[in-house]
Amino acid sequence: MIDPTIHTKVAAFLQTTIVDCLPDLYEMLLKGNLRTVEQLLADRTVDLHSAIMELLLPAAAKSFSRNHQAPLGVKSTIRSHRIRISTGQQIEVSSPYYKRLENDNFSRRPLLDHWQTIDGFSPLLYDRVGFMAMLAPSYSLAHQGVTKFGMDICLSSVQKITDRLAERCEELGHENLIIEPRYDVED
Repeated sequence: MIDPTIHTKVAAFLQTTIVDCLPDLYEMLLKGNLRTVEQLLADRTVDLHSAIMELLLPAAAKSFSRNHQAPLGVKSTIRSHRIRISTGQQIEVSSPYYKRLENDNFSRRPLLDHWQTIDGFSPLLYDRVGFMAMLAPSYSLAHQGVTKFGMDICLSSVQKITDRLAERCEELGHENLIIEPRYDVED
């Protein structure tokens, strides 16, 4: 069950960052500042995303850790992990960590696998970075693209995420990648 204080904190954040500012936003619109209003709302949407994830991820990780059982014969402990979400923010969570045994087939970080992260990068983050890297002719332009729309991430992270995503796709095999049924991968 979700901690009730999370609801309170999210409501307070919305109240102070959006609701209380509505009269000011309205006045800006009357003065012709549509771009400013849109940029403020876009920035606050990113802030809201980060604030909610900062509350939810650690709480969900704690529940996962309480309910998770390591495979038979695998020793585990609780360790801190950082997850970088789509806004670029890093959030620390504590979750099970498996100590390696010879000939095992287990990932060391079951929660990160459960959430389908790649090296601690969230699926939406590597989706967006991978998409921009695919469209842009360089990592630098991909970086400019993702930062323009609110992601706080450095150029080297864009390159690392793109490279790791490509490795993961290669590991899975092209035939196992998820695509929309209407797409054709021929040629």
